Amino acid sequence: MSNWTERLRKVMDISEEEAKLAHPGIVGTEDVLFGILMEGENVAAVALRHMGVDLERALQEVKKITGKEPEPKKCTSCGRGLPHE
Repeated sequence: MSNWTERLRKVMDISEEEAKLAHPGIVGTEDVLFGILMEGENVAAVALRHMGVDLERALQEVKKITGKEPEPKKCTSCGRGLPHE
């Protein structure tokens, strides 16, 4: 993990926070997806947006698949996921 970029650390921090809310002790692929989209400036997030996938769409699809309503934390001022700087 010492060779991770700052952006990857931020994505994983967001993913871990989201996992704590949904299912403590486990970071699932959906949590990493939310982390990627909430960080918003990484290459994967940009590529996903170009394909029409944003956080709201990802939330809808995860809900369809799991039957559960994921509720990622969002910044009240900009709407992006937390934490971010």
